[in-house]
Amino acid sequence: TRKMHHPFVKGLIFTLFLIVLPIYCFETQWRVPFARLTSKTSTQSSSSLFVTSNGQSITSLDKSNGTQVWNWQILLSFCRKAAHKKQTFCVLIEELGYSKDSNRLIGGMRVRDASGPSDVLIFGLQADNGYIKWYTILPNDGDTFAMSTLGSVVATCPHSGGNITALNADTGATLWYKSVPSCSSNSSLDSNSGLSIFIYRCGDQNVLLSKEGDILLDLPFEGDLIVNYVTRQLVVSSPSDVMSLHLGNFTYAWSSPQNYPQTLSFVGIDSSSGQIVATVDLEQSYSLVSLNGTSGEVLWTRHFNSGIPKLQPFQSIKQGSFMWLDGDNLLEFSSAGSTIRSQPLGSNSLLLNGDKSHVYVSACSNNKCFVASLS
Repeated sequence: TRKMHHPFVKGLIFTLFLIVLPIYCFETQWRVPFARLTSKTSTQSSSSLFVTSNGQSITSLDKSNGTQVWNWQILLSFCRKAAHKKQTFCVLIEELGYSKDSNRLIGGMRVRDASGPSDVLIFGLQADNGYIKWYTILPNDGDTFAMSTLGSVVATCPHSGGNITALNADTGATLWYKSVPSCSSNSSLDSNSGLSIFIYRCGDQNVLLSKEGDILLDLPFEGDLIVNYVTRQLVVSSPSDVMSLHLGNFTYAWSSPQNYPQTLSFVGIDSSSGQIVATVDLEQSYSLVSLNGTSGEVLWTRHFNSGIPKLQPFQSIKQGSFMWLDGDNLLEFSSAGSTIRSQPLGSNSLLLNGDKSHVYVSACSNNKCFVASLS
């Protein structure tokens, strides 16, 4: 067979390669040097700013070009002033939230002293300039805590549960206090802005609360849970089945047999169709499963041999697709289960946040770390 040495043929192949390449790769909008981030890093997006924390400080970047707008550092004097104790020191910033209603960036960290267990310091920063507007100290049981922001409400609870305290995101004033079930394992507190509810989980206790602190549902079960804001249903999984309840009256909607020995862990909801995406951890590998949000029908299953994925919160930069990190590779799938794009990011890669046109990632390469905006 004759080899193609003609310059025109080589040029044509190279041109076709350039045309096809953008279909399979993400386009880098900007990439800036940044400190290495960890999986506990919190990130939030406002309309024009992307804000992240490495635990020691909070940095705000301009979404359009990645330049730093402001940086807020933990100061020992601030911790001691807030706690009214001279021997107090702050632990790493563990939680970060954004209140669109009040344009506040909400931070949460523990403060310790030599005399006893840590308390929680919650504070509000002006999102566009990083100026501190308020702070408050809440009692904690010495270990981690959970925090979630919903509209103008910031809710937080100790790691062993027992109570939820809600604050005004604009002023820091206490809005309500609610007793909830406690547990020995770490509690979690999430929110769903589409339905304006808080989701509290502690062991096998699952509580849905309104933004005003009213308990809407107290549902004990072992498994995973997700709120489908498109179909307005609560979906729960167990080793035997996946079941969906109508929000409001919590009547039965549908159930689907569980075909795996492990419980499905929900990843997210497609914003246009309500399609549910879940993962199954198979120890050395994992499967991705998609369910019809209206009927529970299994639409497709994809199997991966690369171990446990880095499943940060579900990201979607356009309708009809979703993405996640498979190891250090950023993958985008269509809602039909086919690969749209795949791109290695580097070591220690993290999927930080996303909006309708971009996704924000961090990674390291040749011992230099960065944050980037991809489209």
